Amino acid sequence: MWKLRLMVAVAVAITCVTTTAQPEDDRPDSPTELQKTIETLVEKLDSNSRGDRVRAERELIRLGTQILPLLPPPEKLTTAAQRATVRRVRIHLERKQSRDSVLASTVTLSKPLDLKQTLNEITKQTGNKIVLQGEVPKKLNLVFEEESFWPAIDRLGMKSRLEAVYTEDATGLVLRPAVRDSVTSAIVSFSGPFRIQAGSGQVRPIFGDEDHRLLRIPITLMSEPRLRPLILNYSTTDITGRIGDTALRPLNPGAKYELSMGRAGTQIQRNLEFRIPIPLPSDKTSVRAKMMMLTAAGTAQFKFLDIADAKGVARRRGGVTVTIRKVSFRRTSKTQHAARIRVAVTYDVGGPAFESHQRWMLHNKTSLQTAVGKRIIQNSGFDISLELDGAVEVEYRFERLTNEPAEYQFVYEAPTLLINVPIEFELKDIPIEEKR
Repeated sequence: MWKLRLMVAVAVAITCVTTTAQPEDDRPDSPTELQKTIETLVEKLDSNSRGDRVRAERELIRLGTQILPLLPPPEKLTTAAQRATVRRVRIHLERKQSRDSVLASTVTLSKPLDLKQTLNEITKQTGNKIVLQGEVPKKLNLVFEEESFWPAIDRLGMKSRLEAVYTEDATGLVLRPAVRDSVTSAIVSFSGPFRIQAGSGQVRPIFGDEDHRLLRIPITLMSEPRLRPLILNYSTTDITGRIGDTALRPLNPGAKYELSMGRAGTQIQRNLEFRIPIPLPSDKTSVRAKMMMLTAAGTAQFKFLDIADAKGVARRRGGVTVTIRKVSFRRTSKTQHAARIRVAVTYDVGGPAFESHQRWMLHNKTSLQTAVGKRIIQNSGFDISLELDGAVEVEYRFERLTNEPAEYQFVYEAPTLLINVPIEFELKDIPIEEKR
């Protein structure tokens, strides 16, 4: 009975229940009250009165994303009306949760802590993993009040003479001792969960054009570590700037760019290129830009228990369905097995993000886990057997498995929603260096 299942789930799920933007005195006082409220509203979804059904649905939505772990599975409900409405409520709340997840995270720190304590608190509040490297100062005198993640990190970096970078071998944002004055002299801008930094502009000759020079401005765009940006889109018509009193002209007017963030998906480096007159009107320039980042949001886990016997089993979250197509285990030694697990992943909505050259779906995390928490990351590659608009079928390979096949569950992680996040920024007083 779904009520009994719900009561059991509360004990496990309540630790991860998130608050919603409703008045403090209007929230249920305890998990038990919230549970009872959900039960009552779900019962009303089968009322003979349409008004009662509509009000119950609106009230479930108003309670917000905190009820997602507590909503009963639609298949456990007894009537079609309840099943359809609970599915609709879940999709609405999952999408809201996904949209909220791509906003800039914020930090509040009311009293100064040492560096490690400060970073631990930032990670706890934002979900952004930070890695310290090298000899770093231990004392800080910083407080934050609802400060966005990137401005907080930059202020911390200036105070501690640290620079924030992404490296290939790190599992989060790296803070390391800054090189010379790279922290205090950086030209940076912020846009939501993104940080944009400009390097010095470089001026070079243009072959066949004696009246103009090429101005190339390198920029580095970094996302918060917790996010998974996929594809950066922009057009040169959305990038403007000035050098002195002269407007910058793009080197390739009307060009459009669609750039994959790749497997790492945390930063991308680009050159903004302009055609400028000679002699140079100024030794500094400024640019403004509008871009769009397709971002994977609302990452969900799809768990398949007893994977050895899970062929044909499907799991659905939001607008995503993951189905086990084929499972095979073979013994490779007296103590080890190898496994091949073929899964089909289907999104309700297709489009440019699913075109054949966009391979982000292949980088979704997969693992095998045991009941005691032992986790084996997919460790032997994969094969693609099918690619369609909004769908992919992949066979993942695992080796060196020491447990019996029936002891493993398969865990697949995928975003439930793809969101275009606008990025707007201005970079001022960028120094220009002319190459002779």
